Amino acid sequence: MTDNRLVKLGNLLESKNRTIRNEAASVLGQIPFTNVYLLPTLRKFLHNTAWDTRVSAALALGYVLKGMPAATGVKVETIPKASGIEDMDLVAVIRDYRSLLCSEGDELSAPSVRISKQQQRLNIDKHLNLQAKIYGSKAFLQDHDIDPSLILPSDKSTCYDKLELTTQLESIEIDPSGQVDAAFGELIKFVVYDMASPKWQMRHGAFLALNEVLTHAFERLPPQWIETLVQRVLEVLALDRFVDFVTGSNSIAPVREAAAQCLCLSLCKLAPDSKLIPHVIRLLKTLLDLSEDSFWQCRQTALLVFKYLFAAMDPVILGDSIIFDVLARMDDTNDEVVSATIVALASLFSNIRLSSEKRRELVNTIMSSVWNKLKQPECLKQLRDGVDSVLTDLVGIVDVYAQVEPNANLSDAEFRIFVDLLDPRLITRTLKILQCLRVSLMKPIELSDATLHQLLKMLYRCCLFVPAADGTPLLDAALNILLQLVDVFGHRFGTLDLLHNTVGYWIGCLTSDEKKAEIDVFALTVDGPTSNPLEPFEYMCGTEIRSIVEAERPNIIIERKIILARFLSPIVDALYHSGKVIREQPVHLSIQFIFHPYLHSALLSQRLGAALMLNCWARMYRRRALRLDIPPLIFPEVAVREAIEALGTPTGGLVEVNNSIQNLHHESNEFLSYCRRHGAKEEDLPDASLANQLEPYVKTALEACMKHCKEQNKPLVKQRYDYILDLIKTTKATMRTHANRVNALLASALCFFNHALPKLSPMIRPLMESIEYEDLPIMAEETLFDAIPIMLTLSADRDPCPHVKMIKNLTLGLVSSEAYTPFPASWVKDGTEEIAVLGDMSFTPDEKFRRAKNCEMVFNACMKTFGPSLFAVCKEFEKYLTLEIDPVNEFEKALERIEVVRVLFHQWKVFPTADQVEVLLKLIAHANPAVRFRVNRLIVEFAKVDVYETMNLFYPGLLIHIGNIDSDAARAGAVELLLLLSKLEDHLVGTTSLLAPIAFSAISDKIECVRDAASGAFRRMVQILPLEKDKAAYVDRYVPSVAAKYKSNLDFLNVLASPGLLPHLGKTDIPALRDDVDLRPYQFEGITWMMFLHKFGLNGILADDMGLGKTLQTLCLLSIVHNSPKEDDEKEIWSLIVCPKTLVNHWCFEWEKYFPNTKHMRRLEELNGNAKHYGPIVVASYDDVRNNAILKAKRWNYIILDEGHCIRNHTTQLFEVISNLIAKHRLILSGTPVQNSPADLWALFRFLMPGYLSTRSAFHQKYIKPMLACRHPKATDQQTKDGEAALQQLHRQVLPFLMRRLKADVLNELPDKVVQDCMCQLTDVQRKLYAAVVDRCTLKRENEGATDESESLSALHTLITLRKLVDHPLLIRDVLEKLQLKEFDVTKAQNHALDLSGKLVALKEILTECQISKDKPAHGEHSDASSDGVEVPSLNQHRALIFCQWRASVDLVAEYLDSGALGSGISYVRLDGTVKPGDRQSVVERFNQDESIDLMLLTTHIGGVGLNLTGADVVIFLDHDWNPVKDLQAIDRAHRLGQRKTVNVYRLITQGSIEEKIMRYQKLKSDTANVLVGADNRSLGSMATDELLELFTLDSGGSSSGGSGDSEPQAKRRKYTAAAARLPAGVPGSSANPADKWSIEDLWDDSQYEEQHSISSFLRKSNL
Repeated sequence: MTDNRLVKLGNLLESKNRTIRNEAASVLGQIPFTNVYLLPTLRKFLHNTAWDTRVSAALALGYVLKGMPAATGVKVETIPKASGIEDMDLVAVIRDYRSLLCSEGDELSAPSVRISKQQQRLNIDKHLNLQAKIYGSKAFLQDHDIDPSLILPSDKSTCYDKLELTTQLESIEIDPSGQVDAAFGELIKFVVYDMASPKWQMRHGAFLALNEVLTHAFERLPPQWIETLVQRVLEVLALDRFVDFVTGSNSIAPVREAAAQCLCLSLCKLAPDSKLIPHVIRLLKTLLDLSEDSFWQCRQTALLVFKYLFAAMDPVILGDSIIFDVLARMDDTNDEVVSATIVALASLFSNIRLSSEKRRELVNTIMSSVWNKLKQPECLKQLRDGVDSVLTDLVGIVDVYAQVEPNANLSDAEFRIFVDLLDPRLITRTLKILQCLRVSLMKPIELSDATLHQLLKMLYRCCLFVPAADGTPLLDAALNILLQLVDVFGHRFGTLDLLHNTVGYWIGCLTSDEKKAEIDVFALTVDGPTSNPLEPFEYMCGTEIRSIVEAERPNIIIERKIILARFLSPIVDALYHSGKVIREQPVHLSIQFIFHPYLHSALLSQRLGAALMLNCWARMYRRRALRLDIPPLIFPEVAVREAIEALGTPTGGLVEVNNSIQNLHHESNEFLSYCRRHGAKEEDLPDASLANQLEPYVKTALEACMKHCKEQNKPLVKQRYDYILDLIKTTKATMRTHANRVNALLASALCFFNHALPKLSPMIRPLMESIEYEDLPIMAEETLFDAIPIMLTLSADRDPCPHVKMIKNLTLGLVSSEAYTPFPASWVKDGTEEIAVLGDMSFTPDEKFRRAKNCEMVFNACMKTFGPSLFAVCKEFEKYLTLEIDPVNEFEKALERIEVVRVLFHQWKVFPTADQVEVLLKLIAHANPAVRFRVNRLIVEFAKVDVYETMNLFYPGLLIHIGNIDSDAARAGAVELLLLLSKLEDHLVGTTSLLAPIAFSAISDKIECVRDAASGAFRRMVQILPLEKDKAAYVDRYVPSVAAKYKSNLDFLNVLASPGLLPHLGKTDIPALRDDVDLRPYQFEGITWMMFLHKFGLNGILADDMGLGKTLQTLCLLSIVHNSPKEDDEKEIWSLIVCPKTLVNHWCFEWEKYFPNTKHMRRLEELNGNAKHYGPIVVASYDDVRNNAILKAKRWNYIILDEGHCIRNHTTQLFEVISNLIAKHRLILSGTPVQNSPADLWALFRFLMPGYLSTRSAFHQKYIKPMLACRHPKATDQQTKDGEAALQQLHRQVLPFLMRRLKADVLNELPDKVVQDCMCQLTDVQRKLYAAVVDRCTLKRENEGATDESESLSALHTLITLRKLVDHPLLIRDVLEKLQLKEFDVTKAQNHALDLSGKLVALKEILTECQISKDKPAHGEHSDASSDGVEVPSLNQHRALIFCQWRASVDLVAEYLDSGALGSGISYVRLDGTVKPGDRQSVVERFNQDESIDLMLLTTHIGGVGLNLTGADVVIFLDHDWNPVKDLQAIDRAHRLGQRKTVNVYRLITQGSIEEKIMRYQKLKSDTANVLVGADNRSLGSMATDELLELFTLDSGGSSSGGSGDSEPQAKRRKYTAAAARLPAGVPGSSANPADKWSIEDLWDDSQYEEQHSISSFLRKSNL
């Protein structure tokens, strides 16, 4: 396992998903304990601010410790200098040492003075970082909550003078007998150190780690270490003061809880006769006896330890006296201590070592104290008033008592105490009470009628008044208790006179007005012990309902009424079947008569409440009727008759309807008056006859107003009109929905009563309308979930059968919402489907959305009800629940079937056949994104059922789609499927090794939405990848081909992060390479790197120094790629090499040279050549690509740009053409990728990986702007730092995709390169002309006020003129004529002399010294050119390359060579624009082979790139390019592989001229380029490609690929964020950033505390 995977696994400990955290901990546990990075990594996460992360890190440590080999023995060399437990004084520790709070802050450490409320407020705000907030802590802490009498402890010395616990730490040193023991010693040392940290999280993490050590490696601890650990634990227990009041009532001390567990573990692991145990108990007793109020936390601490000791240790060892000492604390003045006492005593019940007699004795003693406290009047009054700091724990101990004592239960009086304490305002307390009652009801219990009725009443009160926001747990608990009561006491309900008298009133609560939500608790007999007769009205859903927006309030109230109806339904059903007669009327009739007045009421709220109650009771009736163990039931004829009558009642006379209509009329008339005021003529306004048709009425008024309204008022009138229309629409929809709810509930009730009308339409219609219009999910469930399946059963034998219309309606509803199932037609623009990935978009629910969700629910209800017999009940389902689809001939029907299968597949579970898979794969590549999205959602449902079978079916096709460069739609569909699958998170474990590599390969796609979706998918998958392993449970589920792919991809993450781990390719891996060709190691490494990019679908730049064989390495890559095995039906895709025209023949020549037994490369003219002779590789020049339509239109396997820096200018046509070429893989070859500025990289990567470096503007803002700012002479220190940081960040971002080796690093045998700057002087003529040209520069003349443009030069023209002038005045003759400078007459022969140029004089001297010139100096003479400023060493005869910037310069040098002015007998060839491109390679070969040729004259543009000119060993630059890269490339024409001599480079530079500035600018560019492409790029081992993975974990506002490209339209995308990983120093990927501050939201979660501090959980984990 690599360090990188360790980092990734560690990061998974921070996951919000518990399954992922646990799996990561398990995999971390497989890492050897000797891994040097393991402990620092675990320690980092033990310090994390998130509770779950610390717990998971401790769990991982536990796995590691369990996997350690047996102990080899530990020899203690240095024992901690502890005074010993027997001499320990905890009181002195508390007195002398600083308290341990939540952090190292000292803001609360002040001298012993009284602190005012204001000062306390300031301290709190500062501690919680709330100073900058407007309200500060006042938002949650009022002034009356602050203790005005707070005084810090008075002492002669302040807390600053107290000792700090960590300063007293003594190191633990060992003499290890093995690495494991050494690592174990390091673990103990950091645990001991962190236990005393000022930060509570670090202390907590240390104790979690110590818990694992004591659980799994206690035998490794020598006695001295155990004593040291126990002493440190006791010190922390005494000093820790961190308290979290997370529950709102009881304080939680997480550090002391964890420390208490460790102390308990230590004592339990010791031998029973250990002398350490009594000393520890003595010290705990000392803490317990500290009775001062200020030491309440000490007493609480002792009780926390006893809580665990009482549960785990043999009571004989503890002694009865300790138990009674603890019991005495029941009367403590501090509620927190009392609560801790109760919890500690309750833990005794869990001790399995107690004998039955001892248990009974202790239980009776404890419970006697508990009930005495509960029965105290003052205590009960406080509890009823809501002071529940102690009650929760008292109830808890009663609950434990009821659970552990099977034969004991509460008496009726005790039970009644708890019933009366049920209060919907206090949810936590009430839940605890209900839990206790639930346990009691599970055992035989005797309850009086009064208690039973009071329990039902209080439960109903809880359901009525619990707040909506967080009341769900209480509602569920109340309903569960009710069902228990029905099972146990249901037979007694009929005998409860109180229940008979109140149930009607309780039903009346359902009929209250939804808008007011007020309940008269005394009138409706739902009052409680805390109800006030003077204020009889209470609010349904609590007083919080008043703060809810009025428009939202009715739905909340209706939801609650449904819960109330469900609560009352078992009670009503029990009364109905009780058989009792009251006042000579059977109860079953009385129950039915209740519904009559409500169902015929003029108030819609009363009808709705009665319909709700009737429907819920009907459901209960049906459940009882389906039982076979009871006699036949009495059919509710009256209720059925009432339901039938009410079902067809019109809604016109309802009060709410009339009020709504009147309100609409009022608003419409107001609008009419408004129109009059704005100019509407009376004759144009609508008359009263239209008043009943509101839309035409207000529209006519609008039109009348617009005729005469002022222009500036028209928007206001239109706005008012739109408001009226919206009000009309909303009101009508609301009235329709409310009215239909009543009818749907009644129809549903008739279904439950198994009663079908002769004509089913009155029953079916409201149900189908409910499907279409019901927007309240719980109401839709109430009316539809069971009713529709029953209706299908009732109507199965009808003729005509309504099934066809019903199922068709459901299917159409399923696809009716654009937001639920996107419409294909919406994604067609101008007849063409858009390329989009809908899986990455969020849709706003439309008006049909609820209909679609309701249809989905109904389909699932039918499937759940009928199961395998679905088709037998309703044959119409056979037409839709099938994957036999024909998208060609039945397109719409195919899409409908796909949706039906999707919503039912988790129950249906019938996977597609091979033929059906082929059809679905074709639809994934469909041109329409809506079709792709629907199919992909279906496949995700397959994966939810069985992800392995889904991979077997679809993975091969997915691979084909992702690599299909001919179809953008196929790639978009494949990536969308990956994105949707990635959202399954931990369900993907076992498949991400298959999916992540192909998602990664798509992040460089040319389509922006594909890139973004691929990035999103990979971002999620890369988090899970570390959990992948070669596990039989995974591999055995795959078919062989997929299993093989899974195994080959298992190391994907490691290889991706560390390509240096890749085994280097060898010569045998390169097919068709000539046998006698031996590649160098760095070349094999380069080929390996390119194949690494190829395998994972990445693109890159091979930027090796000139002459290192980039061409050969690339040819080897192409040979491997094009000779690899292919599938039978796989068509070979050609590759394209684009290069300068000069190098076209060179590439063909090199291919034939190294791969002689293969087919030839194709030039442009051979594009359609015979396949027998020409292979799949095309070589073309940049001009050819620009102008050839075939090359631009063709799809390529590879596009390779030789001298790829040619496209660095993003504004050129060439860049646009090259960027638009389509290929699977892209590669750039350039010895100098950065030539002018770092901005060059953006253009290159825009071709390689569009979007990776963001947009051009964003790239400039992020990188270029700070770089330019830092170069400014007046740059500030911050600007300099920002510029350097931007440069380094850009370097890291491109590092994984750019490899560069220098000749000096890899070619030890390459001869030296000696570069000399030969400083030349201007001649007198040149100096005069230089000054004259500068004087005529436009910029200078503008500054001096000159206006004559005919005798002036532009700035650019001036620069070029000066550069030519320093070569020779003859090169600017045209300029001299334009400027009319008569000082130099080009017609005079003397002005053609060579010595008019200082450069040419120096050139002659160099040629002479190189023995190229035949004019040798006379014997004894020295060629001392010091007078001309040139010093040339004496050399043997050489051959030279002379580079010039202009062809005119080449012509001039050639003229002087021909005339003998530069020396006689010098032979030369020239290579410039005068040589045809096809003839240039032959000129090169002639020069290299014919040693009689002394010189080659070249222009830098033509001869400076791509050529092998090793026949020369001298390189002379007559002039220079602004771009240093071009000069370097020119030098490397000679200094490259094949050169055997030292290469001497002469750069002729004219002092005091423009050339000196050029050389300075060259140096600046070279320095920048060397930073961007530096030593890190020189080998696979140093290329830290884990930077690439960090792109998918960094917090970013957009695509991880760095942003959007330029050409594609923007798509609406979700944003993903995650924290970047940070490790301690010395760990790979570490950061020097300071630790993050803890977050309050990571702390306030009592569920974490309950789980971690549970006695049962502690006993289970510690194996005690």
